[in-house]
Amino acid sequence: MFMSRHCARKRTLKSVFTCMALCVIVAGFVSLGHAKANASPPAYAAPRSPNGLLINEIYDSQDPANEYFELYNTGTTAIDLSTYAIYNRDGSTPLSNLMNTTINPGQYRAIGPTQLSTPTIAGSGLARNDFLGLINRSPNDVVIDVVNFGGSPNPSWPNYEQFSAFFFTFNIPALAPEDSTKSLQRWPDGKDTDVGTDFSNNINSSPGSASCGDPLEYDDTSATAKEQTPGTEVLHRLCPANDQDFISVSMSTNYTYTLQTLNVGSAVDTVLRLYNSSGVLIATDDNATTRTSTIAFRPTSAGLYKAQVTNKTGGGSTGPDYLYTFSITAAQVCTMQFSDVPEGSTFYPYVRCLACRDILAGYPDGTFRPGYNVTRGQLSKIVANAAGFNEPVSEQHFQDVPPGNTFYQFVERMASRGIIGGYDCGGAGEPCGTTNMPYFRPNANATRGQISKIVSEAAGFAEPPAGQMFEDVPPGSTFYAWVQILASRGIMGGYPCGGIGEPCGADNLPYFRPLANATRGQVSKIVAGAFFPECSARSRP
Repeated sequence: MFMSRHCARKRTLKSVFTCMALCVIVAGFVSLGHAKANASPPAYAAPRSPNGLLINEIYDSQDPANEYFELYNTGTTAIDLSTYAIYNRDGSTPLSNLMNTTINPGQYRAIGPTQLSTPTIAGSGLARNDFLGLINRSPNDVVIDVVNFGGSPNPSWPNYEQFSAFFFTFNIPALAPEDSTKSLQRWPDGKDTDVGTDFSNNINSSPGSASCGDPLEYDDTSATAKEQTPGTEVLHRLCPANDQDFISVSMSTNYTYTLQTLNVGSAVDTVLRLYNSSGVLIATDDNATTRTSTIAFRPTSAGLYKAQVTNKTGGGSTGPDYLYTFSITAAQVCTMQFSDVPEGSTFYPYVRCLACRDILAGYPDGTFRPGYNVTRGQLSKIVANAAGFNEPVSEQHFQDVPPGNTFYQFVERMASRGIIGGYDCGGAGEPCGTTNMPYFRPNANATRGQISKIVSEAAGFAEPPAGQMFEDVPPGSTFYAWVQILASRGIMGGYPCGGIGEPCGADNLPYFRPLANATRGQVSKIVAGAFFPECSARSRP
């Protein structure tokens, strides 16, 4: 399997692959980048393909006359390949020699010497460390897709500069052994399940016929349902023999989900059914007035739900007439009502964001008390929940946080990761026990410096700090690295200089006040900004 340059492609481009841990399949094959804070960022830029044409598969052979590649049109319009060329380390080959230069929507084209009346790949053919780059030469050279393999890109390649911005620099794929039964491929499902026959059936006939290969097959049973994330759209095809597609989606009680079939081909008239996690049918849409289907549903219990799509006209077939897009959207439903955090108040969007995710709660009297200082125990609970730390715990790290303590499981989850620490026993009111465990002081107020450290480490922010943004947090000070990281991300800010005990320096830097306490409202804003920036635009508490 190889990853796609289209993972980071602009949002109008449609693509279709599993891209290591980065790519999700979306409507019309729109590729989205969704990486957590601690995931490796892409090390390449994205070509701006205007049409969704992809290099889908590459086959290597000891004899260059047997080498070929496959193109796949994921777009919605036919493409004329007469102005296209395929490049590698040795040079380029125009595709204008093809007997038929048209590739239709949803069509695969296997391209080899038979089709081109010339060696498929320029020069001496594919090398084990090489690349293929697809370019549209009209009116100006436009990079459509690039795949490099077998090792680091070589700056001495004649065409290196033209494609260097798009090369993989990590997780570089490798070609399958020469003349093997496998090829380097993206299709059908991001796994090397091919046995070399899909090309061989087409390599001697041009053009190759359109394939019915739904990228998510086999998804025709509930047990093989393919999971889809809310907020995405995925292109499907209804294949022959009364094909049906199953899609699974993890649902929460805090959201209303809308499942839809969209952009249906001319031969598609869908029936949509939804089953709960026990396999019980709970909703059906067999729309009599349109060929699309819609189900809006709010679950009463969280779980993995499955949608089934069938075609009222019976089976499917090849070509775009049997394509459709499956869309899932989710709208948050939350009845969070704290009497002291009304809508429109300073901390309302952040408190609501966290409360609706069961990350924090209020008091029995219906208040949240945003102006109260946050304690170390409360902070541990809020941050552990926001970070998704939910494993069972059994150890005890601190004398004053034994099993059964309100904050025990949250403190232990944070301590086991080295995110929080405590204070040596033996101080006033903190006698040493038999094991000399430290004290955590869960009821003590958390300081702004401590908060910056705990939030940064739990969120996995690890970029090297640079510069100095606050007068009272110079390089080398205890909380410098974490304060700089959060401030550079716009998650925390400071206070203008010139106040009592905070004189302005030469650069008029603000003060951070790392030893000051922080309120529950401020912490809600900081945690929402670090873990859920989509809740609202970030601003600095």
